Amino acid sequence: DRERFRIFCFFGTIHAGFPGEETFQAIQESVVKKGRAAVILSLGHAGEGGDRFDAWADRWGDRMIFRRVGQLGDEETAAVLAHSDYGLSTTPLNVIGKSSAAATLSEQGLPVLAGSVGAAVDGWLPGLRDAGPRFWLARDYLLNRLHETESRPGIGSRRMEVARRFLDDLEGAS
Repeated sequence: DRERFRIFCFFGTIHAGFPGEETFQAIQESVVKKGRAAVILSLGHAGEGGDRFDAWADRWGDRMIFRRVGQLGDEETAAVLAHSDYGLSTTPLNVIGKSSAAATLSEQGLPVLAGSVGAAVDGWLPGLRDAGPRFWLARDYLLNRLHETESRPGIGSRRMEVARRFLDDLEGAS
């Protein structure tokens, strides 16, 4: 029964510095309130972060399901993402725009949850509009129940929505 689970998916490299304890605590609190279980997937090449994922599985495995899926073909990857509920990004929120993994998760219509805000970056001051509405701080998003008010786009790519808005804007400008 798919509705018993909430699926959270890392895609690609799992970087050091991701606040796993805080993030998984927020995930656990969020799913328990709804009587569900969390499934945490590592999709793609986790890099050196694979060991971190395994350590999280050892630490949290009695409360959540952890699975290292690894690298898949394009269609299989798209299918896994289409059936996931959330993307997890180890890239801090303040520089998430540089992450191709976060962009891929977002492109598939997933809310992308970052574990941390990150430190200031010389020469760039992020504003709220730079990260929204596709990227959120995991703890804020889950514990403030934003997921209950946010409607997730249908399964699949956001390209049609973006193209439609572009054409509407183009037509409105003429």
